[in-house]
Amino acid sequence: MKVYFVHANDIVSKLMSVRGDGTYYAVLKDLLKVDLLIIDEIGFKKIPQNSVDEFFEIIRRRYENGFVIITTNRPFEEWANIFGDAVLASAIVDRIVHHSHIIKILGKSYRMKNLTKSKN
Repeated sequence: MKVYFVHANDIVSKLMSVRGDGTYYAVLKDLLKVDLLIIDEIGFKKIPQNSVDEFFEIIRRRYENGFVIITTNRPFEEWANIFGDAVLASAIVDRIVHHSHIIKILGKSYRMKNLTKSKN
């Protein structure tokens, strides 16, 4: 399987940067043809307002056409703030949760657990 792992802000930054050089559709095509796209840390930083459409386009085109794993520490109710657009956030969440398996992990992060172990 072909897998692509990327931070949420990096993927939209990449698409925004290639908008003007004529390679946008080639880069988008590469993101769409991988078997599994892993988008890490949605909500760690706000998605820049001028990039929300780019993120939606990735999700829209992969919807029912490719596997996506998303990591986030924010509940879906906060995604309108992350994306700065309640309508697009709702459309993104709608496509993500349809046919999905949501795994919620509670407790300390592995980094914090390791930090605690090293102090003992």
